[in-house]
Amino acid sequence: MVFKVPHHYEIMVDILFIRDLAMKAGKMIETGFSKSIPYDKKESYADLVTEVDKAVESYICQEILASFPSHKIIAEEGYSGNAELTCSPTWIIDPIDGTSNFVSRFPFVCVSIAYYVNKEPEVAVVYNPILKWMFHAIRNQGAFLNDKQICTSSLQDLSQALVLTDWGGDRNPSVLDIKSSNIRQIISKVRGVRTMGSAALHMCQIAAGNGDIFFEFGIHCWDYAAAVLIVREAGGYCCNFDDCDWQVESNTRVSSYLGLIGWMYLQREDTSLF
Repeated sequence: MVFKVPHHYEIMVDILFIRDLAMKAGKMIETGFSKSIPYDKKESYADLVTEVDKAVESYICQEILASFPSHKIIAEEGYSGNAELTCSPTWIIDPIDGTSNFVSRFPFVCVSIAYYVNKEPEVAVVYNPILKWMFHAIRNQGAFLNDKQICTSSLQDLSQALVLTDWGGDRNPSVLDIKSSNIRQIISKVRGVRTMGSAALHMCQIAAGNGDIFFEFGIHCWDYAAAVLIVREAGGYCCNFDDCDWQVESNTRVSSYLGLIGWMYLQREDTSLF
């Protein structure tokens, strides 16, 4: 499937090109997953990076620039220097979302690739090579899991909602206190809360109707850039905690503010949870 980039950008971007990138990156992740992988710490002892992260990112960026040399790239490990998000064609990449899971061989890991124009997502792929989940979405053309169209939950009773969230890598006591308080407040109002260590896959589970609400504090744009489009195209609602439509942060080097992704029919109740 091919779609034309809107407005004055006439380059044709092929979803098969992006899926192929994700599949080949997934092979690299799958190979590393079966081994004992050394890792380095980034901002905290819970924020990890491996040589596989770097190799996957390098591969994806090189392939993109070989085909689209004028495009900008924002990537977690900083391969391209991380351009600022502008109206120009921009790729936002997370080579491994769930690196801590990857290191521990917990299979909730993925590669996330999103293509933006005019600061809006046009195409997105999130691929879990361990569980063989290929999520993709094209703007105004729906969201899919392994080529089968998906949609969000039809739940209308907040007390029966399954909420997905994550602790993230920040171990600052004040941040952990806020997150603990949020979870304590939520758990009394819903059926359950789950955390599995990958924002992109949490959001894709919402898109597939396998959960009802997702929220997280302090995630970077590469964590959610692809999954936002997948959730929206599946019928979901993405907002911040002022109940404003979710936008990718313009300052891509700084963690985003508290964000909420939930099923659109629950949106008013979602934002009252806190």
